[in-house]
Amino acid sequence: PPGTPPPRLAAGMLHKLHTPADFDAALQQSVDDRALLVVDFHASWCRKCIYLMPKFRKVAEAETDGTVLCASVDVNKVAQIPSREGITKLPTFYVYKGGEKVDSLLGKEAGQVVVEELKRILDAHR
Repeated sequence: PPGTPPPRLAAGMLHKLHTPADFDAALQQSVDDRALLVVDFHASWCRKCIYLMPKFRKVAEAETDGTVLCASVDVNKVAQIPSREGITKLPTFYVYKGGEKVDSLLGKEAGQVVVEELKRILDAHR
């Protein structure tokens, strides 16, 4: 409902961000918690996005120590966020640290390659 504060993101889970306020709250939480925030920008019509989603979910579920928070944004449902963040291709993963984008990954490779590259990026920014 309007006026309801966005839920806090929990480590070890993949969270869907439904509004710009959800995105902003997730970004602020990552700053407050000194955690990386990984956001998967995807669309329901994107085959590669659909293919990578369960693999990203497994990455999220493995990140249980609180140093990484994981979220997803359906670009068709929340067009303001990808527009504001400069998303032009899907799927795209952005990594934020201290409220700023520090890295990105275009999910164009095979699933395991994307997962390994995402893990490498996370390890480099911890």
